[in-house]
Amino acid sequence: DGIYDSDWTILLFILGGGSSEDGEDYFWFFPFGGTGKDVLSYDEFRFVLWPLWIRNKKDGRTSTHVLWPLFGWQEGSEEGWRFFPFYGRAEVPGKYRRSFWMWPFMNFTEDGLDLEHPRKGWMGFLIGGHIEQGDFVSSSLFWPFFTWERQPSRGHRSFTFWPLVRFSTTESEGRSVNRVIPFWMNYKDPSTEFRSVLWPLFWWRRDQLQDDGEREAWYGLPFFHASRSAYKDGSSSEQTRFWPIYSETVERDGSGVLRILDPGIPPALNP
Repeated sequence: DGIYDSDWTILLFILGGGSSEDGEDYFWFFPFGGTGKDVLSYDEFRFVLWPLWIRNKKDGRTSTHVLWPLFGWQEGSEEGWRFFPFYGRAEVPGKYRRSFWMWPFMNFTEDGLDLEHPRKGWMGFLIGGHIEQGDFVSSSLFWPFFTWERQPSRGHRSFTFWPLVRFSTTESEGRSVNRVIPFWMNYKDPSTEFRSVLWPLFWWRRDQLQDDGEREAWYGLPFFHASRSAYKDGSSSEQTRFWPIYSETVERDGSGVLRILDPGIPPALNP
């Protein structure tokens, strides 16, 4: 079809190539200089005495770097500059503003500036952070270990000491999570509720069965499991197992199976 695509190299330092299909065209004599179009995901890419001077273009943004990554600036669709790692900023007007001080220790963001409720926040490496979006507020200390959240419009509030402790309630969703692992755990939403003591050994759980009833189950891992499903037509089914001595199953139609000395693998925590 008259389409050509070529890439070649000499001694790993001289590279070139091109393609008639996507307009790719490049020639590099590394590290002395090079230029290219539609290469390395950039619309244009140029360098002289890499990393002394580099310039690339992509999506209407032109980025120039001097002694990369120390100095650089952007023009066009995104504007900003940096003196890495001491300070840097970038902005797309009406979209976002981002900056850093002593990267990665302090970072500041303002995202979604074209939305009704932009998200604004800061993060300090190993220190913590703070985020606000509308009436949602989240703060952290020594992230990810201590986190607080609140959003009055959803009735949401939470506290987390990761990964062991979490107390969270979202009233608009009817959901709550409370846990102090491994001593106690409680979860509830409109379709599921469970509790655990000395996690993961002892469990109680209740599930809605897709508008057909509900199932209630008890677990004492790994030896004991019992469950009962009650259906809206008045029927029910049951399972009981004390591994490896005994197991019994009763179906909705009243039929059942009783096994003595049943050494099969105990069931997992089925939903």
